[in-house]
Amino acid sequence: MKTKLYLLALIICLGGSLIAQPYSKPPYLYSDISASGNYDLTGKKFYISQVNYNTILPSDYNAQKEAFVRYLEESLVLRGATPATDSLNADFLVNAEVNYGDESYEHFNLTNKKLESRDPLNSTYLFNPSGSSSDSKSDIITVTETYKGKTYVVDGKMKYPKTSKNCFKAILVEAYELADGTRNKLWITQALDSRGDFKFLAPDCAMVYLMMRAYGNDIKMRKCVISDEDSYYALFANSSMPDDIHFLPYCQSTDNNLNVFLVKKSEEGLVCLVEDNNLLSIDLKHKNYSAAIKIGDQTINSSKVFYDVRPVKFSRFLTLVFPVNGEDFQSFDIFFSKKNKPEKTIEALTDIRLN
Repeated sequence: MKTKLYLLALIICLGGSLIAQPYSKPPYLYSDISASGNYDLTGKKFYISQVNYNTILPSDYNAQKEAFVRYLEESLVLRGATPATDSLNADFLVNAEVNYGDESYEHFNLTNKKLESRDPLNSTYLFNPSGSSSDSKSDIITVTETYKGKTYVVDGKMKYPKTSKNCFKAILVEAYELADGTRNKLWITQALDSRGDFKFLAPDCAMVYLMMRAYGNDIKMRKCVISDEDSYYALFANSSMPDDIHFLPYCQSTDNNLNVFLVKKSEEGLVCLVEDNNLLSIDLKHKNYSAAIKIGDQTINSSKVFYDVRPVKFSRFLTLVFPVNGEDFQSFDIFFSKKNKPEKTIEALTDIRLN
């Protein structure tokens, strides 16, 4: 009996390890993406006309700017556009900016919340953290300028403000066309990363990798995350993306929080990276969901389903692998359903076209 229990426990243990989520290790790379515009880049010629580049490492400025321009050009090519030799031969022109900033502020431990420093000189004022009602408790703040600097007295006691540091990095990419001397904006995309220190901010290549899917699209601010161990991001960072990877293929989604990021035909089968903006969360709230692909009349269940990044409240990439070998096809559909009800579709990505 003990032997059977031991074997059962061993099987359960091994089974758990076989289905364990292959998360990569933190730290992860974050960026907030927002965009506006409705423009198809496919087959269009572009020319990068202006790049305003700022860096926190000025000694390496030239190399960083050259690398950024290379990432920017690569991202446009992956979206189907072609570099033009000069601005006159381009369908659209591109301007880009890379900026850093520091939004540090001082605050005190007051009644209900922090006070963002307003620095009145030699003055006294009331700060009411609870609202504007006259019977609400208020803190009396006295700020005095001395030869040693500012002193702060809060409710009769000397206090020193705490400093909260918030560093940020923003990348802005704007596309426009010139018609009869008039500059017409076509689309604009922005990536923003905000952290406690400059050293934690995402590198240029990661932010461009995440923002390129938003070129020519309308996207409200979406928080995104990837791992620096992500194999496809590594290919992009090294400018070695193979031709058999299809970025942002055309598709129709049942929900705006679901989108196909890339598709690759490999020896393992058909690999699809799906951007999941906390809709499916198959590793967290919907563990009983399964995925299947439909090619013509044939339906094939997925052989692998996993996220590279641990559950966080950010848009993540869901990796789906389908054992499709040798089939010649240019379009397919992906369906998500409960494992015990494959006939009932919960979410779907349909009419995914590789060309």
